[in-house]
Amino acid sequence: MFLRKPLVVRISVILLAAGLLANFTLIPAAGASVNLTFNPLADSYSNAGSTGTNYGTLTSMRVNASPVENSYLRFTVSGLGGQKVTQARLMIHANSASSAGLVARPVASNTWGEKTITYRNAPAAGSSNMATSAAVVSGSWVTLDVTAYVTKDATYSFRVTTPGSTGISLSSRESGANAPKLVVTTGSSTAPTATAAGIPKPTANSSGTAATIKHVFVVVMENHSYNQVWNTSTSPYITSLGNAYVRATNYTAITHPSLPNYLDLYGGSNSAISTDCSPSSSCHINARNLADNLNAKGLSWKGYMESMPSNCGLTTSGNYAPKHDPFVYFDDIRTNTARCDAGVVPFTALATDLKSASTTPNYAFISPNLCSDMHNCPVATGDAWLKSHLPAILNSPACTVDKCLLVLTWDEDDGSQGNKVLTIFAGSGAKTGGVVSAKTYNHFSLLKTVETIFGLPTQTTKDAAASSMTDMLR
Repeated sequence: MFLRKPLVVRISVILLAAGLLANFTLIPAAGASVNLTFNPLADSYSNAGSTGTNYGTLTSMRVNASPVENSYLRFTVSGLGGQKVTQARLMIHANSASSAGLVARPVASNTWGEKTITYRNAPAAGSSNMATSAAVVSGSWVTLDVTAYVTKDATYSFRVTTPGSTGISLSSRESGANAPKLVVTTGSSTAPTATAAGIPKPTANSSGTAATIKHVFVVVMENHSYNQVWNTSTSPYITSLGNAYVRATNYTAITHPSLPNYLDLYGGSNSAISTDCSPSSSCHINARNLADNLNAKGLSWKGYMESMPSNCGLTTSGNYAPKHDPFVYFDDIRTNTARCDAGVVPFTALATDLKSASTTPNYAFISPNLCSDMHNCPVATGDAWLKSHLPAILNSPACTVDKCLLVLTWDEDDGSQGNKVLTIFAGSGAKTGGVVSAKTYNHFSLLKTVETIFGLPTQTTKDAAASSMTDMLR
């Protein structure tokens, strides 16, 4: 009988020698959870319109309901050492979008060949769906919960398809960084369990929200009402994101202009600041704030400001405006050079921080510049910016290895809709499938949600009185 630590070492050596372990992460949690990531040994797709053709050498696969196109993937899981599988996720990168989502079924035969499989000789799949996904967003990872199927060391084959007649392009193992992967979690039993629909069932903490969310990203856009950015010809990515995840349909900003709203959703109050003044001796706040409460809990935070010329920018410079940067208005950040320089950084730093879950802060506040956030430029420009940058967050280890919540909201409307703005919850901690919440929410509700997720105290009577948006979480 081996002790636990030598056993883990032996597993690692065996898997590395076999070339099967792409990512081996020890999670310091109760029950010593371990994430093992396996690369596919084979993948291909079949096409009913060309029944004798093999597509196994391509850098992409396809799924479609009409004509029928099915993708096939095979993985060998090894090195579990008898540990219980608490979660297994089949993750596939989508190159195109569809509202229909993906469906996975088990394939009993593992003898099919990547370079020989065709529609004519493809192995049969199980008669019922093992896992389903929400709508597919182009450029994002699609996660299928296959925990009910992947239970031990073995070889597993999957057939992936879609119920929709819109063909979806998927990255194959030949594509490189976007190759499919099978992530198997063993040890702790705190991971979500599969439901009949294949969507993870939420685990609740004492506050009633998803207990395992470790990272929250808040992205704030500018000065547009709900109807100006939802389901319009100039906002296709925003609409696809909302259709894939969950949105609030009765969410309002607090006031006008911009700065008081940023202070409200970060600090729980605008502290009587009613203009877009720059931080100074006459425009500042001496109060405890979200960063203080995060630090007191041992959690990390950062503000990522696009076009800010250097860390802790206090003055307007080009397309950077401090009125969209709430951190620098609080005295214990603004006047603490080391703390401000470390926590309030240019947006370009995000790419480096996203490389691992451990380097990604627990709370990230993201302000695009005055053009990218739709303040000075059209909706289409902001939509393109979001399409360019949000997939990197959703596909990062913070959202695929850890569980995350990405919030997209607007600071205020343009005065046309009673300050009603669009707010979308996305990421592995959000509900999926384009569901909506019609509950009455505002910026204080969003702050309260962050505080609830991280188990933080409220800051003012306003966020204390607000309702957490936990109905949008899973």
